[in-house]
This record gives sequence, structure tokens and C-alpha cells, in this order.
Amino acid sequence: QLKRQTKIGSPLYKYVPPVDVSGATLFASANGREVCQFLFEDLEQAYQAKNLSLISSHLINQPIDMDYDAARRLVYVIMADGKMATLTNYRSEDVLAWSSHETDGFFVSVCVLNEQAYFIIQRGDAVYLEVFDDEVLTDCAFLGQDTTAHTVWSGLDVLNGKTVQVIEDGKVEESQTISGSSITLKYPANKIEIGLGYTHRIVPLPPVENSSIYPMKAVRLIEVRFKVLNTQSLRVNVGNGYEEYVLPSLNETYILNSPVTDKTTDVCVHALGWIRDGVSPLWQIEGNTPQKCKIVSVTSIMKESE
Repeated sequence: QLKRQTKIGSPLYKYVPPVDVSGATLFASANGREVCQFLFEDLEQAYQAKNLSLISSHLINQPIDMDYDAARRLVYVIMADGKMATLTNYRSEDVLAWSSHETDGFFVSVCVLNEQAYFIIQRGDAVYLEVFDDEVLTDCAFLGQDTTAHTVWSGLDVLNGKTVQVIEDGKVEESQTISGSSITLKYPANKIEIGLGYTHRIVPLPPVENSSIYPMKAVRLIEVRFKVLNTQSLRVNVGNGYEEYVLPSLNETYILNSPVTDKTTDVCVHALGWIRDGVSPLWQIEGNTPQKCKIVSVTSIMKESE
């Protein structure tokens, strides 16, 4: 006996496979503007479809493919316009966080296999199978390594004509434009990474009081503390422009032009001034250099106007 549980439905324009996340079923809705969680509710004694993209509906635009990466707790949602949204989902802790991703081309499809996330991406007239790698710091990257140091590296057909970022033996070098499917470095290198640069941005939601769901109308950020893990760069803006807060330690053993070391520490940033519109973010993070940036937590100390 079949009994209808909801009237939301799934898309008719394309089959978008649902995914299992810790016992809940996530699926794209029929209107193409929502990602819902299908789960049995004890209170209602029935299945309910909760909209997980309610406050991030601007990121959902006609999903065409989905998959779940259990190792990273990420749900990948490919859109018809070639963009991708990811949902960080810790269901037992009620943690939901959406992010938007764009690349030099179009996301076409996604598949997670053996804790690896594979993507079909169209770049120009060609289509490529690419994979996410947490250790790679550029997009559409070429990785080269040889026991003999070289200044000329070839085989860069996919990046031909593109302006790329270069990491040479762990050091970030000047950007170059690929010509003739090869690149010439200033200094010989044993290990290189060459790929497309990208910008990462992190912006918090407006602050709210514990007893309210509405943003504070006037608030002053006194201090914000970032806990970073294995981080090489952290550019923060608290109202006076972006500044770098993870810098190399200038001690007796520091060598100029040496690779930047990873840092695991707390970064404390002080701020001045009031925010009175209730919408502007208290702080922002932005970076476009191929360096590691992993933020574990953010703690803010604020003062509300009386």
C-alpha cells in the first residue's frame, strides 16, 4: 500500500540522484530551487521533507547532479548553469553550511568513489575528468617532479594560453601565461605545481542575540579570534582593508625566499568602529594566493549599542 508523505516531488527536467547522509535522504525538489531532507519525524509519525537550502536558496538553480562525500561531509550539487554548491552537513550536530564554487569552465557531473570526488568539467571545447585533492593549491593543476632540476616544463596542453600560478619547490613564484604548452621558470626546480588561480571568500552571517532571530541594528566588533590549522596565509578585513595575519617568523635561522611554513595557532584581530545597518559582515576573509588556509573556528567579542 502506497501512501503519499509529501507533495514536494523531484525534478521532471532531469533525473537527479538522491543521496544518503547519515540515514537521511537528500534530494532536489521539483521546482529546482531547493535541496530537501527526507526523514521520518517521531512527533508527526510521518516522513517530512525539510528544506535545507532555505536561507541559501540563491545558490540553488536547477540541480542536474548530486553526490555525497562522507570523508569530507560534503554534499556536491551541480547546477544547470555550470556552477556548483556544496553543503557541509553534520546532521547529528545540526550543522548546515552552504558554499558556492565556480571554475574556469562548467561543472557537468560529480561522482564520489573510494573517498575521492571526481568531476566532469567542460573547459572550452574540451571535457575533462578531474579530482579534488586537498594538497593541491591551484585549479586544473599540473604537477611535475623530477630528480633533476629543470627550468622548462612541458605537457601543459590543457593550460595553453591561460595565466597560471606557479609553486616551485614549495615557493610561490610570479604568475605566467602558458605559451606553446610549456613554461620557463626563472630558477630550476625539482617539483612544481602549475594551475589556474582562484579566490576564496568567507563571510559570516549577521550577528543576532541569543533571544532573537533578527540581526543587531548597531554593533561594534571588539575582537575576533581565528583558530587556524596548517595555514600559510590569512587575509582578514575588519573594516580597514585586507591585511595578512599569518607571517613567517623572522628568527636567526630564517632564510629569504624559503618556503612558507604551516602554522597552527590562534590569530587575534582587533577592530574599531560601529556597524549600524545590521547586515554588513563584522569581518571578511579573502585570498587569491596558492597558499593553505584552514580555519577551525571563529570567536567574536562584540558590543551592542544601548
